[in-house]
Amino acid sequence: MNENVRLILAVAMVIAVYMFTRWVMVWWMNRATGHIVEDLKEQEAFDEASAVRLQYAEQSWVRFGLRDYEGKALQGLTAAGVVVKTDDGRYFFKGGHGVP
Repeated sequence: MNENVRLILAVAMVIAVYMFTRWVMVWWMNRATGHIVEDLKEQEAFDEASAVRLQYAEQSWVRFGLRDYEGKALQGLTAAGVVVKTDDGRYFFKGGHGVP
């Protein structure tokens, strides 16, 4: 096989693997986001009085080296204003922004 063709195939393969891993990460983040929202809805945490503590809100050293999708998704939801963190570390679902 020609060197140029092999180089093009190798570059295309690297790009495909990169895009696939990005897609998988987005899928895991979306899944974690849905889990957080459903968890807050099931616990009926809709205002500050009914806010709840979430076990995945704190950084766990047990999962050292593994991806913490729920923690990152919770940070994203609080930054977007969908989930609100109270002063004492509890969370409630505020809603909005197209989240189911």
